[in-house]
Amino acid sequence: MNISTYFRMRAREFGDNLVAIDGERKTTYSQLEERSNKVANWLKDTGIKPGERAIIYLPNCTEYFYFMYGAYKAGIVAIPLNYRFQKEELRYVLKDSGAVIIFTLSRHAAVMSELQKEEGGIQQIVIADGGDKKTGTICLDTILDKYPFDTEIHPALDSDLAMIMYTSGTTGRPKGVKQTHRNNIASAEGFAFTQRITSSDRFFCIAPLFHVGGTIASLSAILTGGAVVFTPGGWDPIRFLETVEENKVTWAFLVGLMGAQLATVENLEKYDLSSLKHVAFGGSPIPAAMYEKFEKKYEVNTFELYGRTEHVGSSINYDVNDKRVPGSVGKLLTQIMKGKLVDPVSGKDVAPGQPGELIVIGENITPGYWNKPEENAKLFTKDGWQHTGDVFVQDENGYLFFKERTDDMIISGGENIYPGEIIPVLAGHPKVADAFVLGVPHDDWGQQVAAVIVKKDPGLTEQELLDFCGTRKDLSGYKKPRAIKFVDAMPKTASMKIDKGALLKLFKK
Repeated sequence: MNISTYFRMRAREFGDNLVAIDGERKTTYSQLEERSNKVANWLKDTGIKPGERAIIYLPNCTEYFYFMYGAYKAGIVAIPLNYRFQKEELRYVLKDSGAVIIFTLSRHAAVMSELQKEEGGIQQIVIADGGDKKTGTICLDTILDKYPFDTEIHPALDSDLAMIMYTSGTTGRPKGVKQTHRNNIASAEGFAFTQRITSSDRFFCIAPLFHVGGTIASLSAILTGGAVVFTPGGWDPIRFLETVEENKVTWAFLVGLMGAQLATVENLEKYDLSSLKHVAFGGSPIPAAMYEKFEKKYEVNTFELYGRTEHVGSSINYDVNDKRVPGSVGKLLTQIMKGKLVDPVSGKDVAPGQPGELIVIGENITPGYWNKPEENAKLFTKDGWQHTGDVFVQDENGYLFFKERTDDMIISGGENIYPGEIIPVLAGHPKVADAFVLGVPHDDWGQQVAAVIVKKDPGLTEQELLDFCGTRKDLSGYKKPRAIKFVDAMPKTASMKIDKGALLKLFKK
C-alpha cells in the first residue's frame, strides 16, 4: 500500500476530525484530502511526471501537508529540505536531485527565482503565502481556487520512492536518503504500535518535517486518525505549555535542549497540563541530569529514542508501558526490523554486555542514497545489513545503551553535522594552514561545533575566523563553529591519524 491510499482511507474514516492545528488555523481530514487533491491535479496539469522530484522548503505548517500529500497522490517524489540551507547548499541539492518543482515561502522567492535562471531545470515555484509575476511564481491560493477537489491517486507500489531526505554528508556534500512508501508506513506503524497512538491523540510536532523524526511522528498520528499540532514562530517553552493547555496535547516529541528549558520554567501550576501523557526525546544523547530535572517537574511518561534518516525514523524506543531504564534509549523495534551488535573490524557478533556496532535490516531501512553508489557500498554489508556507525551495549533484558559513534558526525541540538562540510570552509581562509572540526560537549545542545586551527599568519584571531564563517553563504548557521582553539601542529596518534582525544582536552572547562 502507498501513503496516499492509506491517507485516503483515514480521511474517509475520520473526515470531520482535526488533522492539523496550526495556531488559530484548524484543518480536518476532509479538508486536507481535498486540498492535497487540488495540488495533485495542478501537478498533473503542469505536466510533471510520476517519479520526478519536488522540493518542500518550508518551516512546519499546514501547507506542508498540502504539498507533501499532493505530491504523493501525483506520484511525485517529495524532498523535504532544511529551510535554513543557504543558496549554495540549495544549488547542490537542486543539481543532485534534478528537482523540477519548489514549494516555499514568499521570502525565499527571489533566491529560488535566481537559482531557476542560473541552473535551469526548475519548472515551477509555488509560494505558500503568496506569489507574483515579478518572480514568476505561483500562489498556492490560485491552485486551491482553480483545481477540482477530487483526484485519482497514482498507483505507486510500496517499493516506489515516496521521498528523498537530504542529510549532512561525510564528504562535505549532503546525501539524499531514499525512502520508499513502505519504509515510511512501516516506521510510522511501528512507532504508533509501541506508543499506542489512537485517533484521540494530539501530537505536538516541533521536530522539523525535513527531519525524519518530524516526518514519522506526524505520519504516525495521521495514519491513526490523530491530530498534529504546530506552533507558528518556532520553539518557545512558554508557548509550548500554552499550546498543550489550549489544544489538549497528549504527545510531544522534543530534543534535549527543550527539555532542559522546560525544566527551569517557574509557576508551572498556572498551566493545565493534565492532557499531556507522553514526552519523547531524541536527536542527541540526553544528559541524565536533564531527565532528573524534567521528570521531577512534569508527571508524564518520559523516554529517549534513537533513530536515523537511513532507518526512516525511530528504530529503538520504549514501549509505552515500559519504565524508562536510566541511560538506555530502549529496545529495538522488532515489529519491523532486526538488529545485532558486531565488532566494527571483524563483523562478528559480540558477546552480551560487550560494545559493538549496531547493524540493522528491515522494512523501514532505506534502499540507499540517491546517486551515491560508492556510499551505498559502504552503507551495507554484503548480505544486506545496514551499518549505523553507532556503538551500543545491550543488557540481559534487551535494553540498548548508546556509547559512541564510529564516524565523526556531530549531533548538536538535534542537527546532524559532519566536519567534512566545515573543514574546507575554514581551510579556505588565507591565514589558515590546517583545520580540524569536532564536536565538544555542551550542557544544552549535547554537542557544539568546535574547530582547531594551525595558523598560516600569526595575526589570525578567533573572532576574525568566527566573523569569516558568519559571512559564508555555503554554510548554514547551525554548522558554524562556536569555539576555536589554535595549535602549533595537529597532534597525531601512532598511526598518524589526528588525535581527537588530545584535541578534546583543549576545550575542557
